[in-house]
Amino acid sequence: CGLKYHPDKKIVEVGFRFYKKYWNKGFATESAKACIDYGFKYIKLTEIYAHTHVENYNSHKVIENCRMQYIKQFDYDGIPANLYKIKNPYLSIKKIPSKDTYAVRHPVLRKGRPIKDFVFDQDDDPDSFHRRLYILDELLGFITYIKKSYPEFKGNQYQLRGMAVLENYQKRGFGNLLIEKGEEILKKRKASIVWCNAREIAVNFYEKHNYTKIGKPFVLHKIGLLFTIYKYL
Repeated sequence: CGLKYHPDKKIVEVGFRFYKKYWNKGFATESAKACIDYGFKYIKLTEIYAHTHVENYNSHKVIENCRMQYIKQFDYDGIPANLYKIKNPYLSIKKIPSKDTYAVRHPVLRKGRPIKDFVFDQDDDPDSFHRRLYILDELLGFITYIKKSYPEFKGNQYQLRGMAVLENYQKRGFGNLLIEKGEEILKKRKASIVWCNAREIAVNFYEKHNYTKIGKPFVLHKIGLLFTIYKYL
């Protein structure tokens, strides 16, 4: 039993194989639960998948005992199979004061710079909000929005002022979760547009979330080339 990464699909699956004489003794369930727990607590995965052939009743039972949720039926090498998924139960995205974002802002966005360089303007305005992403008690990332208008747009606008995930946990989907949570809050606040000044290296990430470039790129001292991007909510 163990976890397997599928680079083509960019997912992690839990799988198990046992000799028939060891079936129906609980070994598959216990070992699968242990692997899932390890994946969430120590590897910091956001979600884990599993699949089994439609007619493999015993495997379905194991997967369901691991509290994985059925997603869909699909074709697996010409055989119908069911796909399951479970999200990390130890992951949380919650409200925090601006100062609690510094632990990520500093090493990711303003590494080696004095504290004044990673305190954002309007950080503590009443309309600003900050969210942090934790797994258990470990801070992995943050996102900050401030209420600020871009001259080209009208309506209720917010600027995505800063977002970052610690280097060891990047490219695992945590940025996606932060963006989704931020936009959920913006919609509740009746915002019509969100925009930001994105580093060149991050533009592709935002474009995958349906942001669009506007205007010409510009250079900010000590940061580099930035692009203004926006999205209608």
